[in-house]
Amino acid sequence: KVFSADGTFLRAVGTPGGASIGTYDRTRMQRPYGMTLTADGQLWVAEQSYTPKRVSVWANDGAFVTAFYGPPQYGGGGNIDPLDRTKFYYADGAKGTLEFTLDWDNGTSALSRILYLPGSNGVVLPGSAPQTAMQVNGRRYFTNVFSTSPVSLAAAAGIWMQRDGNLVPVAAAGQAQAWELLKTAPFKAKWPAGADLTTKPWEQPWSFCWTDNNGDGQAQPDEVVYWKEGTHVSGVYVAPDLTLTFSTGRTLAPKWTTEGTLRYPDDMKTEATIPGSSQVLQANGWTVAMGGP
Repeated sequence: KVFSADGTFLRAVGTPGGASIGTYDRTRMQRPYGMTLTADGQLWVAEQSYTPKRVSVWANDGAFVTAFYGPPQYGGGGNIDPLDRTKFYYADGAKGTLEFTLDWDNGTSALSRILYLPGSNGVVLPGSAPQTAMQVNGRRYFTNVFSTSPVSLAAAAGIWMQRDGNLVPVAAAGQAQAWELLKTAPFKAKWPAGADLTTKPWEQPWSFCWTDNNGDGQAQPDEVVYWKEGTHVSGVYVAPDLTLTFSTGRTLAPKWTTEGTLRYPDDMKTEATIPGSSQVLQANGWTVAMGGP
């Protein structure tokens, strides 16, 4: 806000409202935290945000001039859409997912959409924000398994479906201790006999699978299935057809309702018992597992 010397309000800079999922509005600041005025009267604002990280620049009359985005998380990151190379998705930890439009001819990019903010469209799933897109049965799905690293899998996988341009949580599976929601009172009442998810995962190697059976984007205790493994799950691989393969060798193949809604069955197939593996993938009838170096 701009005031006169006697304290009279003159005008506001930027569009109010802050960041929100949907089409990106560069005139919205997100948590302005530090600012300075340059000699030519421009206002520079450092914004304390990860979605996106930026410094914005404004003219003396309050008009938007430009913005500088970044830096990315350590080591960079992000994934190009497998069906549309002009779209690039970037998740910074669990803080949210950004969509950039890439111009290959001119070598430029522009932030075009805030695709996901935790809790904006339903329950917060375990692990990082979603970043990898997959096309299955004519629908677009995203997973967070590869968000942190392309070679190290998450202990629990989250799956979101793209609906009206935004991401809605539909499934999660993996190490039960990795999802804090399962330790809250409503879910604790549904733990299997003898289970204690507050212990270390190697002390009680429980796994879980949740699917959004009623389609409300929230997790209910009756939608979660638990089972005990021979060893704790350290990684979950999500195949392009949404088949889940655990580091223990357990495989969950997706099922589809008549309406095309994603489900995972209660009956699961174990390809092999693989103690101590941290990374696993499955393709063409093979299950490949690796331990740490």
